[in-house]
Amino acid sequence: MTPAEAARRARRYRLRLISNFLRAMDGWGGGTVAHILSARMQRKGAAEPPNPPPGPLAIRSGQLARTVRADRARYDGRLFRITLRAGGDGVDYGRIHEFGGLAGAGHRSLIPARPYMGTGVNDRLPELNKDLSRAADQARRDEKFGV
Repeated sequence: MTPAEAARRARRYRLRLISNFLRAMDGWGGGTVAHILSARMQRKGAAEPPNPPPGPLAIRSGQLARTVRADRARYDGRLFRITLRAGGDGVDYGRIHEFGGLAGAGHRSLIPARPYMGTGVNDRLPELNKDLSRAADQARRDEKFGV
């Protein structure tokens, strides 16, 4: 193999690896959103009391649950990033549920922390490691066989 062929092959492998990583991270983000909604939030009727900490966050109106999303994974030439979000668009109480704190009129009500985003992401980190390992293995296999 000539040096020029080796350089082309290395560039091709790098591009394939980046593409595979982005695809794996996007899949993981979608799976993590589904996990947060199914395991870290729980639908409750209006008459039922909220779940005590550290139980799942009770879903009443569904407004906060509808804002849980994963942005597309991106690579800036140095780092791979994926952002999971909740709240915004008039749903500004997601942060108080995640971390706890004072809320309500005059900030007199103590809301206990019921983390849903951080714990949901932590639950799924081993899966991300597996997904990225599979993506790297696939890039190596594809390059080895010239697919």
